[in-house]
Amino acid sequence: MMTLRAGLTVFAVLFLVNASSARGNELSLDRFRVFLMNGQCIEGNRATLTTDELVGVSMAGDYVTIPRIDMRTLDRYAGTKARTGATIGACLGLVSALTTYAVLEKADSDFDVDEAAFMPVFLGFTLGGGLVGMIFGSAFASWEQVYPPKPIGFGPEEAKTSVTFVFRF
Repeated sequence: MMTLRAGLTVFAVLFLVNASSARGNELSLDRFRVFLMNGQCIEGNRATLTTDELVGVSMAGDYVTIPRIDMRTLDRYAGTKARTGATIGACLGLVSALTTYAVLEKADSDFDVDEAAFMPVFLGFTLGGGLVGMIFGSAFASWEQVYPPKPIGFGPEEAKTSVTFVFRF
């Protein structure tokens, strides 16, 4: 009885490990962009990348099946550049407020405004610049490469890489 229970337990564990490793070979993509070897670019959503192919829905609504051998690169949508734009805009707003303060103080030697009175200007310029930067940054999509996987580390295999320029009009 004990041997049967141990055997069933080992069988169940091996079955679960095998099932999870088979599912581990698939990657689900909400939104994707694939560049093919012939130069064509296909964007879509709701895709699954398996060991052999990519299956998904193009932006035109057609189902696509693309073998991995035909893919040059596959990118996953990673959001927008809103955070980067907000950071850059806030920094530019703060620098412009500091520059305005320095110019006003240098232009008039009797200009005696303490920093507490000028604080709303600092905050307004910084927050306003951050808001404008966030609006501009949200217009730009951010993509991360999924296939082929980017090499990690240093060595002779990284010296054999190439650079590809893609211009989309």
